[in-house]
Amino acid sequence: MKRLLLGLILLSALPVNAASFVNGDFASGGSSWNNASDTGSVSFSGGEAVLQTGTGTSIYSAVMVQGDDGSFNFNNRFLLGNDIEFLHFDALFNRLGTDSSEAVTAGSFADALFVSLYDYQDITFAHDLLFDPQINSTVDGLLISYAFNVSSLQGREIALSFELLDDNDGYNSKVTLDNVRFAPVLPTGTVPTPSVLVLLFAGLPMIQRYSKQRAV
Repeated sequence: MKRLLLGLILLSALPVNAASFVNGDFASGGSSWNNASDTGSVSFSGGEAVLQTGTGTSIYSAVMVQGDDGSFNFNNRFLLGNDIEFLHFDALFNRLGTDSSEAVTAGSFADALFVSLYDYQDITFAHDLLFDPQINSTVDGLLISYAFNVSSLQGREIALSFELLDDNDGYNSKVTLDNVRFAPVLPTGTVPTPSVLVLLFAGLPMIQRYSKQRAV
C-alpha cells in the first residue's frame, strides 16, 4: 500500500510532458512509434505498418507502441483530447506459411491482434483499455476499418499499443495497419466495438501480464 501511494505521489509531482498523437498514416515511416516485439517484427513501408509473427509462439510476438517504449516508461506519451470519442484504424490480416516449430494442440487459438491503451496517470490500471478487434484467420485477406470507443480516457495522457499474438496454430501471420486516428465521431462503414464480455475474456491474460509489469 505504501509503495502504491508513493507511486501516485511521484506521478502527480511530474511535469506534464504529453504531446499529440502523430504519424497515424505512417507517412513518416516508424517515426514516433516504438518496436517492442518479442519473436516477431514490425516494419514500415509505403505508408503502412506491418506486424508479423516469427518462429515459435509468443503472446507479444509483434508489438508497435506510441507513447511508450514497451517498458512503461511512457517516454513519448500523448494527450487524448476532451472531445475524442473513438479510435479508428484500417487492418488487413494475412495468414502466412506454416511454422513447424509450433505444436498444434486442441486448445490452440488462431493468431490475433489486440489493441491496448494505457493510462500514464493511473498505475492502478483502472483506466487502461484493451480491445480485441477479432482480426485472425477468419478474416484472412480482408481489409476492415475498425472503431473503438475511447471516451473513458478523454483528457488523459496515454500510450497506444498494437499487439500481435502468435498462438500455437501452426502458422505465421501478419497484420497491415493504416490510417490510425482518434476522432470525435464514428464514421460510416466501420466495424462496431465487440461486446464487453468478448473483450473481458479475450483480454484477461494480457491484462494480467501488463499489470505485473507496471507493478514492478
